[in-house]
Amino acid sequence: KPPVQEVCRSCDACPWIAGDWSECSDTCGVGKRTRTLDCTCPYLDPPYSLSCPSLNEDGVSIVTAMPKEISCSGYSSCSWTIGPWGDCSSECGNGEQTRLITCPSGNDADCAAREPKATTTQPCTSCSHCTYTIGDWGECDATCGAGIQYRSASCDATCGEAACEQTRTQIIAFNRTCYGYSACYWTADETWGPCSTLCGTGYQTRGVRCVGVGGSTTENAYCGKLSQPKPAEVQSCTTREGCSCAEMQDSMDLCEESSSVDLWNQLTTKIGQCSRECAAGRQAAAQGGLDCNINFGWHARPWRACSTQCGIGVQYRHVFCPSG
Repeated sequence: KPPVQEVCRSCDACPWIAGDWSECSDTCGVGKRTRTLDCTCPYLDPPYSLSCPSLNEDGVSIVTAMPKEISCSGYSSCSWTIGPWGDCSSECGNGEQTRLITCPSGNDADCAAREPKATTTQPCTSCSHCTYTIGDWGECDATCGAGIQYRSASCDATCGEAACEQTRTQIIAFNRTCYGYSACYWTADETWGPCSTLCGTGYQTRGVRCVGVGGSTTENAYCGKLSQPKPAEVQSCTTREGCSCAEMQDSMDLCEESSSVDLWNQLTTKIGQCSRECAAGRQAAAQGGLDCNINFGWHARPWRACSTQCGIGVQYRHVFCPSG
């Protein structure tokens, strides 16, 4: 007769037993707590290898209903994390430097509950890269002519000039030549010089100078920058002061020429026809080869006055041949 019963094994209704939660893994911030979770079924290992139920009696997953790990927050040992001081905000002189101070929990209140937060800024002084501060050029100290203008150069008072000298790479000029013309003006002589000719139209000049403070003469270039036009230095002139002398000399020249021609005509009539080669200064008789011994060559009258009384001009004289 077959057996009516036999031994069976099952874990389907075996309960899960949860252990106690551990301490929070982080004492300042968010961590986790864990616990053990065991099934009471004695047949989990070989040779049976049965399984405990995956759902509880309410049909909820054991993993959800009985988690082995949960998040937690711990603040018992929260303390500030203090970073190093940064560089000074100034490379020459007084400045400020900062540092980073944080609470590991991400919430400053957690660390502040144990101790106040230290300062994150403090004053500092650095002289590592000092350079001179060079001012603008000042006004020229001359109002007409050459002068001097100045400028200043300073180093941070805290670091001192020695700090700037260590980094200086070139010579700094503190003064330079300048030129002023605001007080310059033109001045001209009241009287004109003599006319360049004694008879007719010529020109005359006068002195025109650029002067500055106190009437001292300076270079014309300074007045050339002014809106004031330069007074005229030359003007035309007409005079007959020497005309009477020139007219008299003209009359004398013509008289001399007329007398010489008359004398020539008289002699050539008496002696005969002579050749008219004045250039030799002697005349050869055409008849019989007789030497007339007449010394009528070119006649040159005295030089007239120079066409100018200042500089290079031209002078003339009357030249004629008695034979015409």
